[in-house]
Amino acid sequence: MKRFLLLSFATLMAVTMMAKGDKGDGTGTTPGNAKEFKWDTGIEHGLDVHGQPQELYYVVYLDPLYEEENPSLTLYLTNPSNNPYDTVEVSMEATVAKQKESRTYKIAGRQYKTYTANASMLVRMQQTEIVLKLKTVGG
Repeated sequence: MKRFLLLSFATLMAVTMMAKGDKGDGTGTTPGNAKEFKWDTGIEHGLDVHGQPQELYYVVYLDPLYEEENPSLTLYLTNPSNNPYDTVEVSMEATVAKQKESRTYKIAGRQYKTYTANASMLVRMQQTEIVLKLKTVGG
């Protein structure tokens, strides 16, 4: 099963997030029941059990940004496969303040791509979360 790992780092900190409110059943099938992103471990996302593309929603709570003097937010999309020819295509749609931004990345095994958001702006706008829709297609 092909998977990629999404990690996020707020500048110079590792944070264990506390649960926030009810986000539905956490299956990730809609924005209202998005899976919670784990700051301390990241998340693993990939093809479903039948090897088919999987599209899921994740919520990234932005609490750690409010604790930083100079906040930064970078998401690392990593293909952990040891085979450099084992490429995945990842489509990502980030929803922040009701605005959507889409990106598509092709990531070879042992490689990663980054997505950076303007964390200072997010704090000024008093954003508390980002919702990500991820779809992975194995290569």
